[in-house]
Amino acid sequence: MAKEMGVKVSIDSDAHSTGDLDFLQNGINQARRGWLEPEDVINTRSLTELKKLLQQEA
Repeated sequence: MAKEMGVKVSIDSDAHSTGDLDFLQNGINQARRGWLEPEDVINTRSLTELKKLLQQEA
């Protein structure tokens, strides 16, 4: 539903230690289950692209 409404998401590992960074794959898997594509995920963008996106939303 979020994708259909144009909501942009961020994928997070919820890491509490460096070893937990591998959990990022779980977030990627969930995004794929929701048919999200890279353009739907804000942390797939470069810093320059992210700044532009955030300025549009302000």
